[in-house]
Amino acid sequence: MIHLTGRHGARAVRRKNVCGHRLPLPEEEIFDGRYVACTSPLRTWFDLAGILTLQDLIIAGDFLLRRRDPLSTPEAMDAFLAEKQGRAGYPKAMKARALIRPNTDSPKETELRLLLTAAELPEPGINLPLFDETGGWVQDPDMSHEEFKIAIQYDGGHHATRPSDEATSTVTKAHVDSAGSSWS
Repeated sequence: MIHLTGRHGARAVRRKNVCGHRLPLPEEEIFDGRYVACTSPLRTWFDLAGILTLQDLIIAGDFLLRRRDPLSTPEAMDAFLAEKQGRAGYPKAMKARALIRPNTDSPKETELRLLLTAAELPEPGINLPLFDETGGWVQDPDMSHEEFKIAIQYDGGHHATRPSDEATSTVTKAHVDSAGSSWS
């Protein structure tokens, strides 16, 4: 099912496998896409609060604030939410916002972080640089607990099937181990 939102006053789209909506949309929440006008990334994320599970909304929020080419900032997200109080989806969006973190790299890393914190383990740092005893950079593990000298790296199935990734992981693990950190 595809959800399409039109400006208030316009007729809602009616087609097979399309759910049409009409909403008042401020101009700053509308972007010109390649072929059609689209809602802004923050507006789209907020609208998804009515559709997605809390975990999926957190994953989508982390994606907006991701490390490479982020689509928004924590400050912009907070300002956006401040203007949506009382609207449908606001309570879930605020619950998600409390668990959204900037600088993530993948949805699976977010899932792992949420699993760790749901198990009442301390929340790990995200993509914080790891240095050896001489101050030399080793890597930015996906998650870490510097105080416990634990680095957590999420490697999806594709890392095990590509020899180059496996070799890189082995070299990185050896480098981290020699820096005096644990690898989990």
